[in-house]
Parts: sequence; structure tokens; C-alpha cells
Amino acid sequence: MEHNRRNHLKVYRHQCDLCDQRFYLPSRLKDHMATHTGERNFRCEYCDKSYPRLQSLQEHIRSHSNERRYKCDICNSTFTQNGSLKNHMKSHHQGYELDPNYS
Repeated sequence: MEHNRRNHLKVYRHQCDLCDQRFYLPSRLKDHMATHTGERNFRCEYCDKSYPRLQSLQEHIRSHSNERRYKCDICNSTFTQNGSLKNHMKSHHQGYELDPNYS
């Protein structure tokens, strides 16, 4: 029933007052509000950078731990984020296709 409400019926009862975007969970609305307020409550313990979302901070922390899960098959460069690999491919290897497993 929960799955049905969220994914099929799209029952999103929590609406942003600033942009009309709607969310299923109130916690998602709270996370979204940081895009309007500029809040950055998640701070890196290694370099003091701050982020509006926990997920963004967790991705950033990988750069400190050398956890580089995304690898360029052409030059073997490695990256902590999928988006960084995609940008690398565009700027260094134009014309080559990115492995579909990384999309």
C-alpha cells in the first residue's frame, strides 16, 4: 500500500511554499528547503567544506578516503563521483561512449 501511494498514485502531501514542488515525506521537503535558504548544515570533518544535504557530504568525504569507484576505461583515471567521470569523458575523450553501466 505504501509503495502504491508513493510510486503509482503519487500522493505527495508535503508541498514547498516557495516553488510548489511536492514530496511524499516531510523529511524530503525539509531537505529540499535548503535549496531556497542556502543552509549548509552538513560539514566535512576533514576540510570544513559544508553541504546542504547529507548525501552530498558523503560523496565529498570519499575524496578524502581515496574511495574512487568510477574508472575511465581509456586512460585509467579514477573518480569518486559518477558526474566527475562523465565530465572527464566530455573534456578529455570526446567521441568515446561512456560504459552504459555508469549512466
